[in-house]
Amino acid sequence: MGAGRREVGNEKGKQVMLPTSEAENGLEKYLILDEGCTQTTHTSCPAVVIPAEIVERILSLLPPPVIFKFRCVCKAWNKLLSSPSFLKTCRPEPLCRPIFFFFTDDWNRRVAAYRFESKKWFKFPFSCVPHLTDVRASAGNLVLCGNLVAKADGFVEDGYVVCNPISKLWIQLPQPPSQHKSATSPVMAMKHLGDPSSSSFHVTQSITVEDDRHLGGNSHFTLLQVYSSDTKQWISAGRIWHTVLISMVWCNDILYCLNSLRHLFFSTTLDSLHWQSVQLPIVKEPSMLLEWNGRVILLSFRVFSNKLRVWMLDTQIPYSWIHLGQTRAIAELGSPVVCGDVIVFISKRDVEAKVDLVTFNLRDKRWRAIERCPFIERTGDNVSFPSSWSCIPSLHSPF
Repeated sequence: MGAGRREVGNEKGKQVMLPTSEAENGLEKYLILDEGCTQTTHTSCPAVVIPAEIVERILSLLPPPVIFKFRCVCKAWNKLLSSPSFLKTCRPEPLCRPIFFFFTDDWNRRVAAYRFESKKWFKFPFSCVPHLTDVRASAGNLVLCGNLVAKADGFVEDGYVVCNPISKLWIQLPQPPSQHKSATSPVMAMKHLGDPSSSSFHVTQSITVEDDRHLGGNSHFTLLQVYSSDTKQWISAGRIWHTVLISMVWCNDILYCLNSLRHLFFSTTLDSLHWQSVQLPIVKEPSMLLEWNGRVILLSFRVFSNKLRVWMLDTQIPYSWIHLGQTRAIAELGSPVVCGDVIVFISKRDVEAKVDLVTFNLRDKRWRAIERCPFIERTGDNVSFPSSWSCIPSLHSPF
Protein backbone atom coordinates (compact mmCIF):
# COMPACT_ATOMS: atom_id res chain seq x y z
CA MET A 1 0.00 0.00 0.00
CA GLY A 2 1.38 3.42 -0.92
CA ALA A 3 2.43 5.94 1.68
CA GLY A 4 -0.25 8.32 2.86
CA ARG A 5 -3.12 5.95 2.03
CA ARG A 6 -5.00 3.23 3.91
CA GLU A 7 -7.38 0.38 3.21
CA VAL A 8 -10.93 0.50 4.46
CA GLY A 9 -13.04 -2.63 4.45
CA ASN A 10 -16.82 -2.13 4.34
CA GLU A 11 -19.66 -4.55 4.92
CA LYS A 12 -19.41 -5.86 1.34
CA GLY A 13 -15.71 -6.63 1.65
CA LYS A 14 -14.61 -4.00 -0.85
CA GLN A 15 -11.24 -2.34 -0.31
CA VAL A 16 -11.21 1.45 -0.59
CA MET A 17 -8.00 3.48 -0.55
CA LEU A 18 -8.28 6.58 1.61
CA PRO A 19 -5.58 9.17 2.49
CA THR A 20 -4.12 8.80 5.98
CA SER A 21 -1.15 10.08 7.89
CA GLU A 22 -1.04 7.02 10.18
CA ALA A 23 -0.38 4.43 7.46
CA GLU A 24 3.30 5.31 7.31
CA ASN A 25 3.70 4.40 11.00
CA GLY A 26 2.47 0.85 10.41
CA LEU A 27 -0.43 1.31 12.82
CA GLU A 28 -3.57 -0.78 12.64
CA LYS A 29 -6.85 0.31 14.21
CA TYR A 30 -10.34 -1.10 14.31
CA LEU A 31 -13.42 1.07 14.64
CA ILE A 32 -16.72 -0.72 14.50
CA LEU A 33 -19.36 1.91 13.79
CA ASP A 34 -22.30 -0.48 13.69
CA GLU A 35 -23.14 -4.01 12.71
CA GLY A 36 -21.67 -4.68 9.31
CA CYS A 37 -19.72 -1.42 9.05
CA THR A 38 -16.02 -1.85 9.97
CA GLN A 39 -13.04 0.34 9.15
CA THR A 40 -9.60 -1.30 9.28
CA THR A 41 -6.10 0.15 9.40
CA HIS A 42 -2.78 -1.46 10.41
CA THR A 43 -2.42 -1.66 14.26
CA SER A 44 -1.97 -4.40 16.80
CA CYS A 45 -5.07 -3.40 18.81
CA PRO A 46 -7.93 -5.90 18.88
CA ALA A 47 -11.34 -4.98 17.53
CA VAL A 48 -13.50 -2.98 19.96
CA VAL A 49 -17.23 -3.54 19.62
CA ILE A 50 -19.33 -0.81 21.23
CA PRO A 51 -22.83 -1.98 22.22
CA ALA A 52 -25.64 -0.29 20.34
CA GLU A 53 -27.20 1.12 23.52
CA ILE A 54 -23.88 2.76 24.49
CA VAL A 55 -23.54 4.30 21.03
CA GLU A 56 -27.09 5.61 21.28
CA ARG A 57 -26.42 7.07 24.72
CA ILE A 58 -23.22 8.81 23.58
CA LEU A 59 -24.84 10.27 20.48
CA SER A 60 -27.82 11.52 22.49
CA LEU A 61 -25.50 13.92 24.34
CA LEU A 62 -24.48 15.72 21.15
CA PRO A 63 -25.99 19.08 20.16
CA PRO A 64 -28.66 18.97 17.42
CA PRO A 65 -26.44 20.42 14.61
CA VAL A 66 -23.86 17.64 15.14
CA ILE A 67 -26.59 14.99 15.18
CA PHE A 68 -27.85 16.23 11.82
CA LYS A 69 -24.33 15.92 10.36
CA PHE A 70 -23.83 12.43 11.82
CA ARG A 71 -26.93 11.21 9.99
CA CYS A 72 -24.76 11.25 6.86
CA VAL A 73 -22.21 8.75 8.23
CA CYS A 74 -24.09 5.66 7.10
CA LYS A 75 -27.60 4.31 6.65
CA ALA A 76 -27.56 2.62 10.04
CA TRP A 77 -26.72 5.87 11.85
CA ASN A 78 -29.28 7.78 9.82
CA LYS A 79 -31.92 5.26 10.87
CA LEU A 80 -30.80 5.41 14.50
CA LEU A 81 -30.56 9.21 14.73
CA SER A 82 -33.98 9.66 13.09
CA SER A 83 -35.88 7.11 15.17
CA PRO A 84 -38.46 8.35 17.71
CA SER A 85 -36.87 6.21 20.45
CA PHE A 86 -33.51 7.97 19.98
CA LEU A 87 -35.05 11.44 19.86
CA LYS A 88 -36.77 10.80 23.19
CA THR A 89 -33.42 10.00 24.83
CA CYS A 90 -31.74 13.21 23.64
CA ARG A 91 -30.84 15.93 26.10
CA PRO A 92 -34.11 17.77 26.90
CA GLU A 93 -32.48 20.98 28.08
CA PRO A 94 -31.86 23.68 25.47
CA LEU A 95 -28.33 23.69 24.10
CA CYS A 96 -28.31 27.28 22.78
CA ARG A 97 -30.40 30.41 22.62
CA PRO A 98 -33.78 30.41 20.89
CA ILE A 99 -33.78 30.80 17.11
CA PHE A 100 -36.02 33.18 15.16
CA PHE A 101 -37.98 31.70 12.23
CA PHE A 102 -40.32 33.10 9.60
CA PHE A 103 -41.79 32.12 6.24
CA THR A 104 -40.01 33.55 3.22
CA ASP A 105 -42.54 32.77 0.47
CA ASP A 106 -46.18 33.62 -0.23
CA TRP A 107 -47.44 30.09 0.40
CA ASN A 108 -45.76 29.45 3.79
CA ARG A 109 -43.68 26.55 2.52
CA ARG A 110 -40.12 27.88 2.83
CA VAL A 111 -38.61 28.96 6.14
CA ALA A 112 -35.57 31.03 7.03
CA ALA A 113 -33.96 31.08 10.48
CA TYR A 114 -31.71 33.61 12.20
CA ARG A 115 -29.25 32.69 14.94
CA PHE A 116 -28.33 35.65 17.14
CA GLU A 117 -25.04 34.14 18.32
CA SER A 118 -23.54 33.95 14.83
CA LYS A 119 -25.69 36.74 13.33
CA LYS A 120 -26.34 34.62 10.27
CA TRP A 121 -29.36 33.53 8.24
CA PHE A 122 -29.83 29.96 7.05
CA LYS A 123 -32.53 27.99 5.29
CA PHE A 124 -34.53 25.63 7.45
CA PRO A 125 -36.59 22.69 6.11
CA PHE A 126 -40.05 22.76 7.66
CA SER A 127 -42.03 20.17 5.74
CA CYS A 128 -43.04 17.92 8.63
CA VAL A 129 -46.59 19.35 8.91
CA PRO A 130 -48.61 17.97 5.98
CA HIS A 131 -50.93 20.94 5.26
CA LEU A 132 -49.47 23.90 7.08
CA THR A 133 -51.23 27.28 6.91
CA ASP A 134 -49.37 29.43 9.39
CA VAL A 135 -47.91 29.42 12.90
CA ARG A 136 -50.31 30.52 15.63
CA ALA A 137 -48.17 30.28 18.78
CA SER A 138 -45.03 28.69 20.21
CA ALA A 139 -43.69 27.64 23.61
CA GLY A 140 -40.26 26.21 24.33
CA ASN A 141 -39.38 23.81 21.52
CA LEU A 142 -43.00 23.32 20.37
CA VAL A 143 -44.88 25.19 17.65
CA LEU A 144 -48.67 25.42 17.17
CA CYS A 145 -49.69 25.48 13.49
CA GLY A 146 -52.94 25.80 11.61
CA ASN A 147 -53.81 22.87 9.34
CA LEU A 148 -55.74 22.57 6.06
CA VAL A 149 -57.63 19.70 4.46
CA ALA A 150 -58.97 19.41 0.91
CA LYS A 151 -62.76 19.59 0.57
CA ALA A 152 -65.08 19.67 -2.41
CA ASP A 153 -65.17 23.47 -2.38
CA GLY A 154 -61.43 23.87 -1.77
CA PHE A 155 -59.10 23.81 1.21
CA VAL A 156 -60.63 24.52 4.61
CA GLU A 157 -59.01 24.85 8.00
CA ASP A 158 -59.03 21.63 9.98
CA GLY A 159 -57.87 22.27 13.52
CA TYR A 160 -54.31 22.53 14.76
CA VAL A 161 -51.03 20.65 14.74
CA VAL A 162 -48.33 20.79 17.44
CA CYS A 163 -44.85 19.94 16.23
CA ASN A 164 -41.18 20.08 17.08
CA PRO A 165 -39.56 21.58 13.95
CA ILE A 166 -36.12 20.25 14.99
CA SER A 167 -37.03 16.58 15.44
CA LYS A 168 -39.80 16.74 12.76
CA LEU A 169 -42.29 15.01 15.09
CA TRP A 170 -45.87 16.28 15.24
CA ILE A 171 -49.37 15.42 16.40
CA GLN A 172 -52.80 16.47 15.15
CA LEU A 173 -54.98 17.97 17.89
CA PRO A 174 -58.64 16.97 17.98
CA GLN A 175 -61.18 19.46 16.74
CA PRO A 176 -62.28 22.03 19.37
CA PRO A 177 -65.96 21.92 20.31
CA SER A 178 -67.87 23.94 17.69
CA GLN A 179 -71.23 24.66 19.29
CA HIS A 180 -70.82 28.36 18.49
CA LYS A 181 -69.73 30.06 15.28
CA SER A 182 -66.86 32.45 15.79
CA ALA A 183 -67.40 36.03 14.62
CA THR A 184 -63.67 36.79 14.57
CA SER A 185 -60.43 34.88 14.07
CA PRO A 186 -59.41 32.86 17.14
CA VAL A 187 -56.75 34.27 19.45
CA MET A 188 -54.29 31.55 20.45
CA ALA A 189 -51.85 31.09 23.33
CA MET A 190 -49.63 28.17 24.28
CA LYS A 191 -47.61 27.17 27.32
CA HIS A 192 -45.23 24.35 28.19
CA LEU A 193 -45.80 22.86 31.63
CA GLY A 194 -42.88 22.09 33.92
CA ASP A 195 -39.23 21.72 32.89
CA PRO A 196 -38.11 21.18 29.27
CA SER A 197 -38.29 17.40 29.71
CA SER A 198 -41.96 17.55 30.72
CA SER A 199 -44.46 15.95 28.37
CA SER A 200 -47.32 18.36 29.19
CA PHE A 201 -48.49 21.44 27.34
CA HIS A 202 -51.67 23.52 27.08
CA VAL A 203 -53.20 25.29 24.09
CA THR A 204 -55.71 28.08 24.79
CA GLN A 205 -58.16 29.38 22.21
CA SER A 206 -60.51 32.34 22.53
CA ILE A 207 -63.34 32.92 20.06
CA THR A 208 -65.85 35.75 19.93
CA VAL A 209 -69.47 34.61 19.63
CA GLU A 210 -72.43 36.77 18.61
CA ASP A 211 -75.43 36.05 20.86
CA ASP A 212 -78.75 37.01 19.19
CA ARG A 213 -80.78 35.77 22.14
CA HIS A 214 -79.19 38.03 24.74
CA LEU A 215 -80.04 41.69 25.34
CA GLY A 216 -82.25 42.07 22.29
CA GLY A 217 -79.82 40.40 19.91
CA ASN A 218 -77.04 42.96 20.33
CA SER A 219 -74.52 41.19 22.49
CA HIS A 220 -71.41 39.06 22.22
CA PHE A 221 -69.09 37.11 24.48
CA THR A 222 -65.66 35.51 24.38
CA LEU A 223 -65.49 31.74 24.83
CA LEU A 224 -62.27 30.28 26.23
CA GLN A 225 -61.31 26.72 25.29
CA VAL A 226 -58.24 24.84 26.58
CA TYR A 227 -56.58 21.71 25.22
CA SER A 228 -54.53 19.60 27.65
CA SER A 229 -51.92 17.15 26.39
CA ASP A 230 -52.49 15.06 29.54
CA THR A 231 -56.19 14.41 28.89
CA LYS A 232 -55.93 14.90 25.10
CA GLN A 233 -59.22 16.79 25.19
CA TRP A 234 -60.58 20.30 24.82
CA ILE A 235 -62.54 21.78 27.70
CA SER A 236 -64.62 24.93 27.89
CA ALA A 237 -63.02 27.23 30.45
CA GLY A 238 -65.91 29.70 30.56
CA ARG A 239 -67.27 32.86 28.97
CA ILE A 240 -66.42 36.53 29.25
CA TRP A 241 -69.38 38.74 28.36
CA HIS A 242 -69.30 41.98 26.34
CA THR A 243 -65.66 41.76 25.34
CA VAL A 244 -63.52 40.83 22.34
CA LEU A 245 -60.00 39.59 23.04
CA ILE A 246 -57.23 40.88 20.77
CA SER A 247 -54.22 39.42 22.59
CA MET A 248 -53.60 36.69 25.15
CA VAL A 249 -50.49 35.30 26.85
CA TRP A 250 -49.55 32.86 29.62
CA CYS A 251 -47.10 34.11 32.23
CA ASN A 252 -46.21 32.23 35.45
CA ASP A 253 -49.32 30.02 35.06
CA ILE A 254 -51.52 33.14 34.88
CA LEU A 255 -53.58 33.93 31.80
CA TYR A 256 -53.40 37.61 30.81
CA CYS A 257 -55.95 38.92 28.31
CA LEU A 258 -56.25 42.22 26.45
CA ASN A 259 -59.61 43.18 24.99
CA SER A 260 -60.63 45.55 22.21
CA LEU A 261 -61.43 48.28 24.75
CA ARG A 262 -57.77 48.22 25.81
CA HIS A 263 -58.47 46.68 29.22
CA LEU A 264 -56.03 44.19 30.70
CA PHE A 265 -57.40 41.48 32.97
CA PHE A 266 -56.03 38.19 34.25
CA SER A 267 -57.06 35.09 36.15
CA THR A 268 -54.97 32.81 38.34
CA THR A 269 -57.13 29.78 37.52
CA LEU A 270 -59.31 28.91 34.56
CA ASP A 271 -61.64 26.83 36.70
CA SER A 272 -63.17 29.75 38.55
CA LEU A 273 -62.35 32.54 36.06
CA HIS A 274 -62.02 35.04 38.86
CA TRP A 275 -60.76 37.99 36.85
CA GLN A 276 -58.74 40.92 38.10
CA SER A 277 -58.07 44.04 36.04
CA VAL A 278 -55.04 46.27 35.58
CA GLN A 279 -55.18 49.77 34.16
CA LEU A 280 -53.11 50.28 31.02
CA PRO A 281 -50.57 53.10 30.79
CA ILE A 282 -52.11 54.47 27.55
CA VAL A 283 -55.71 53.55 26.86
CA LYS A 284 -56.40 54.55 23.25
CA GLU A 285 -53.45 52.90 21.53
CA PRO A 286 -53.50 49.54 19.71
CA SER A 287 -51.64 47.09 21.91
CA MET A 288 -50.31 43.54 22.15
CA LEU A 289 -49.12 41.27 24.96
CA LEU A 290 -45.90 39.25 25.07
CA GLU A 291 -44.13 37.14 27.71
CA TRP A 292 -40.45 37.48 28.62
CA ASN A 293 -38.75 35.54 31.44
CA GLY A 294 -41.88 35.44 33.59
CA ARG A 295 -42.84 39.07 32.89
CA VAL A 296 -45.68 40.58 30.89
CA ILE A 297 -44.61 42.92 28.08
CA LEU A 298 -47.07 45.40 26.53
CA LEU A 299 -46.52 46.92 23.09
CA SER A 300 -48.42 50.08 22.15
CA PHE A 301 -48.41 51.90 18.84
CA ARG A 302 -49.50 55.53 18.64
CA VAL A 303 -50.95 56.12 15.18
CA PHE A 304 -50.73 59.91 15.03
CA SER A 305 -47.14 60.20 16.24
CA ASN A 306 -46.09 56.88 14.61
CA LYS A 307 -44.34 55.80 17.81
CA LEU A 308 -43.90 52.24 19.04
CA ARG A 309 -43.58 51.89 22.83
CA VAL A 310 -42.55 48.97 25.03
CA TRP A 311 -43.84 48.55 28.60
CA MET A 312 -43.32 45.92 31.32
CA LEU A 313 -45.86 45.08 34.03
CA ASP A 314 -44.67 45.37 37.63
CA THR A 315 -46.70 42.74 39.48
CA GLN A 316 -46.00 44.13 42.93
CA ILE A 317 -49.22 45.50 44.38
CA PRO A 318 -50.29 48.10 43.42
CA TYR A 319 -49.68 47.08 39.83
CA SER A 320 -47.82 49.57 37.66
CA TRP A 321 -46.16 49.80 34.24
CA ILE A 322 -42.46 50.40 33.57
CA HIS A 323 -41.62 52.18 30.32
CA LEU A 324 -38.69 50.39 28.66
CA GLY A 325 -38.27 52.26 25.39
CA GLN A 326 -39.79 53.67 22.24
CA THR A 327 -38.92 54.25 18.59
CA ARG A 328 -40.46 55.68 15.46
CA ALA A 329 -42.01 53.02 13.24
CA ILE A 330 -40.81 53.69 9.70
CA ALA A 331 -43.02 51.06 8.05
CA GLU A 332 -46.02 48.85 8.68
CA LEU A 333 -45.28 46.34 11.45
CA GLY A 334 -46.33 42.73 11.77
CA SER A 335 -46.77 40.58 14.87
CA PRO A 336 -43.62 40.75 17.05
CA VAL A 337 -41.96 37.72 18.63
CA VAL A 338 -39.84 37.37 21.77
CA CYS A 339 -36.63 35.46 21.01
CA GLY A 340 -34.51 35.11 24.12
CA ASP A 341 -33.98 38.65 25.47
CA VAL A 342 -34.93 40.28 22.17
CA ILE A 343 -38.24 41.35 20.64
CA VAL A 344 -38.15 40.90 16.85
CA PHE A 345 -40.39 43.20 14.78
CA ILE A 346 -41.14 42.50 11.13
CA SER A 347 -41.65 45.61 9.00
CA LYS A 348 -42.77 45.51 5.37
CA ARG A 349 -42.62 48.09 2.62
CA ASP A 350 -45.76 47.73 0.51
CA VAL A 351 -44.28 48.96 -2.76
CA GLU A 352 -41.28 46.65 -2.98
CA ALA A 353 -42.64 43.90 -0.70
CA LYS A 354 -39.32 43.92 1.15
CA VAL A 355 -39.17 42.58 4.69
CA ASP A 356 -36.94 44.25 7.27
CA LEU A 357 -36.40 43.16 10.86
CA VAL A 358 -35.85 45.43 13.85
CA THR A 359 -35.05 44.20 17.36
CA PHE A 360 -35.39 45.64 20.84
CA ASN A 361 -33.18 44.18 23.56
CA LEU A 362 -35.15 43.98 26.79
CA ARG A 363 -31.98 44.00 28.91
CA ASP A 364 -29.90 46.84 27.49
CA LYS A 365 -32.97 48.75 26.11
CA ARG A 366 -31.43 49.20 22.66
CA TRP A 367 -32.97 49.09 19.19
CA ARG A 368 -31.05 47.38 16.40
CA ALA A 369 -31.61 46.35 12.81
CA ILE A 370 -30.98 42.80 11.55
CA GLU A 371 -29.34 42.17 8.22
CA ARG A 372 -32.01 41.59 5.60
CA CYS A 373 -32.73 37.93 4.95
CA PRO A 374 -31.21 36.83 1.61
CA PHE A 375 -33.79 34.06 1.08
CA ILE A 376 -36.94 36.20 0.69
CA GLU A 377 -39.21 34.94 -2.11
CA ARG A 378 -42.31 36.94 -1.29
CA THR A 379 -43.97 39.10 -3.95
CA GLY A 380 -46.10 42.22 -3.80
CA ASP A 381 -49.23 40.12 -4.45
CA ASN A 382 -49.38 38.90 -0.86
CA VAL A 383 -50.21 41.83 1.40
CA SER A 384 -50.20 39.79 4.61
CA PHE A 385 -47.22 39.57 6.92
CA PRO A 386 -45.23 36.34 7.09
CA SER A 387 -45.84 34.19 10.15
CA SER A 388 -42.90 34.27 12.54
CA TRP A 389 -42.05 32.45 15.74
CA SER A 390 -39.28 31.67 18.19
CA CYS A 391 -38.22 28.14 19.07
CA ILE A 392 -35.62 26.57 21.36
CA PRO A 393 -33.54 24.06 19.37
CA SER A 394 -34.11 20.78 21.20
CA LEU A 395 -34.72 17.26 19.91
CA HIS A 396 -36.98 16.35 22.83
CA SER A 397 -40.65 15.94 21.94
CA PRO A 398 -43.49 15.17 24.37
CA PHE A 399 -45.23 12.89 21.82
